[in-house]
Amino acid sequence: MTDMTAEDPGAPMLWTPVDIDKLPEPIARVNLFQPTRSRSTSRSSGN
Repeated sequence: MTDMTAEDPGAPMLWTPVDIDKLPEPIARVNLFQPTRSRSTSRSSGN
């Protein structure tokens, strides 16, 4: 199992915070600051 992760650097890279650094500040902030908030709003609107 460990070998698979080591061979596939793409999988861990996506989980690492490096992705956030690449994304713009507003987008990364919204995704990290209030990820559930967006969902809550969507649910409220649907109801």
